[in-house]
Amino acid sequence: MSGNGYTLTLTLNITFAAGFAGNKIVYLAAADASRNSGWQALGTWGVPGATTFPAVGGVTPSRGGGSAYVFTFPFTDPKGYQDLGVVNILINNFLDGRQACYLAYSQPLNVLYLENDAGAGLLPGVTPGGDADLSNSQCSVSGTAGGNGSTLTLTLTISFGPFSGNKVIYVALRGRARLDGRQQFRLAGDGDLAGAAGGSSMPDRPGGLSYFNSRSSSK
Repeated sequence: MSGNGYTLTLTLNITFAAGFAGNKIVYLAAADASRNSGWQALGTWGVPGATTFPAVGGVTPSRGGGSAYVFTFPFTDPKGYQDLGVVNILINNFLDGRQACYLAYSQPLNVLYLENDAGAGLLPGVTPGGDADLSNSQCSVSGTAGGNGSTLTLTLTISFGPFSGNKVIYVALRGRARLDGRQQFRLAGDGDLAGAAGGSSMPDRPGGLSYFNSRSSSK
């Protein structure tokens, strides 16, 4: 620990246990005698461990800021990308589908969906690469979807509305074989994404996450 003027610096050597593998969010908070910054998501860290398939391939860019950006999301399945069912992308301060930019892409139907503001249901879906865009109060989304071998890639242009501040990008998927509705995996307060491909709303294989600072822009 060291201090200089207004700045306190902590330099920590952290070794993670094998059972803690996966993508983690780094939250920071600071307080003095009368004020508190509150917890803020300021980064992510991937702890190495065994790979489970199907799998998410991360997000590009993995960190950044701005009112609009092009994001690339790769997903893989050893049986081929056609075996993938629904993939989900959630951009919010925390794992909650309300007042969020919460997307679901159905690979079998080739349809991209966006959750409404209240997290109570899906807005009408669109075909990636078409003329129509998706939009709620948090974001507007357009883009393409393509598959090659074992990899499905979503390339999405996301423009943020009055949704400023530090956001975490959560990504998850599930294979077609599990889209039978027998297990329900949902975010707190999210709507029904079962219509995306006839199964559970939230995939059972949570994967990569990232960090982005969105700046408000008028729609």
